[in-house]
Amino acid sequence: MKVNPYLHFKGNCAEAIKFYEGAFGLKATVYPSEDGKSILHADIGDIMFCDWEDAPATANISVSVAYDTTKEAKVVFDKLATGGKIEQAIDKTDWSEYWGSLTDKFGIMWQVTVK
Repeated sequence: MKVNPYLHFKGNCAEAIKFYEGAFGLKATVYPSEDGKSILHADIGDIMFCDWEDAPATANISVSVAYDTTKEAKVVFDKLATGGKIEQAIDKTDWSEYWGSLTDKFGIMWQVTVK
């Protein structure tokens, strides 16, 4: 089984996509609405996005991304943290060579780790 996060935004998905393209260094595939005012669906790697004005707020889930090296993890962590709030600075932990958590400027909670 493969599980993919699907992140919902309240009208600012296009802005979020640009932010995440920069954070992950990947280009999104984007499907805008016919009038171009919202994003029906987009994906960057295995993470999916859309505008959903009435999406319920959820605080009981975070998205975890794992990298092969501490350098990769640190670069992404710092980019995701721009304009957001670091919950736990990325560093060595008992369960990971390198791990940190943050809430980005869009309110999405992330965990960044080394495999």
